[in-house]
Amino acid sequence: MRHVALACLVALLALGGAGCKGGSDPPRVGGSDVTQAPVDTAAQAAAPDADSAVKVATWRRVAPAGAGFSVEFPGAPEHETETVTSAAGVEAALDQYTVVDELTGRMVMVSYNPLVGQLVDFGDPDAALASLVADQKAGPRREVLSERAVVQDGYKGHELVMTSEDFGTTRMRVTWRVFIVGYRLYQLLATADDEAGQARVDRFLGSFRFTDAAAGPEAEAAKKDLWRSHDATDGSFRAALPGAPTVEVVPLETAWGRREARTLTTLSAFPPAIYTIAVIPLEQAERERPLPKLLAAWEAFTLRGRGDVTLDLRQRAAVVVAGHTARVLEVTARRADGEVAARFMGLPYGDRFYELGFLPLDARAGSTEASRFFDGFAPRPAAAGAEPE
Repeated sequence: MRHVALACLVALLALGGAGCKGGSDPPRVGGSDVTQAPVDTAAQAAAPDADSAVKVATWRRVAPAGAGFSVEFPGAPEHETETVTSAAGVEAALDQYTVVDELTGRMVMVSYNPLVGQLVDFGDPDAALASLVADQKAGPRREVLSERAVVQDGYKGHELVMTSEDFGTTRMRVTWRVFIVGYRLYQLLATADDEAGQARVDRFLGSFRFTDAAAGPEAEAAKKDLWRSHDATDGSFRAALPGAPTVEVVPLETAWGRREARTLTTLSAFPPAIYTIAVIPLEQAERERPLPKLLAAWEAFTLRGRGDVTLDLRQRAAVVVAGHTARVLEVTARRADGEVAARFMGLPYGDRFYELGFLPLDARAGSTEASRFFDGFAPRPAAAGAEPE
């Protein structure tokens, strides 16, 4: 079918550098989850005389259950669900509803997919939207005719009108709209090759509305308090975390060389952020170093960054935890495609050094979550390998 190429194009943009899984998941097709309102016969009668396609088509308003939108389609839409994979390897389901005219190649489509903890590549939702638009404009075999910012039911979006050779002809005019609503990405796509087809595009886009479910079930889940106390298995500390941690003993590069460290990692999707605790053993010589030098070595090592992430210091602060002096670093974590505000804390405590890290995956996680994590950490001397000094 002629619409396959652009359907895959929608999937490619769904997660920012994502791709179709090539049919690894069979599409779900059908309308059992689609609520159909009565056909707007008055609107059909009012259609322009030149628009024979609009007059002939049986327009119907559909509102898929839980999809967060309603829209008029010129016929019964085909519903497909595909698996798309982001550049970071995150998989998610992309739902799309499509009506295509096989004779003319005209089509209209709505797609949506979740964006939970996947905006790290863009820094925040607004930057993600801008990046998606830039990717679309830079695509091959297309010419942008116009673009503009749009607002739908209070949600910001963007529109591109372009020609594309993906349909086998440069006469096909493509209108694409994209929105990020809460934890979801929505895309609308409609094509026309003459005035009649454009009238159909205008009616389709003009009828689109977001519903209360637009932000996705994740938005409601984000309101729930998932934070719980976690006690270390050896009783050495208690921490407040928004979920059960993954605990590992791994070789870790530290300010004092490579050490076997115990790490705890919790990934929170609501709001998206990574919380880490590293328990690093200290040798006797390090324990005897003056506290300012020990913390300065940790700070210098931390600010070197990790992988493709660079850290720029915004401010540092001294805090007291369980009677011991710790250092907190407020940093800007930068990648080539975005930045977020992160926080680290270093705490020397007896024969070990605790490092806490808070890395938001987008702008929805911030100082409130970081403070709850840091304030909820409490080391316990009874189980320490040596009595703290």
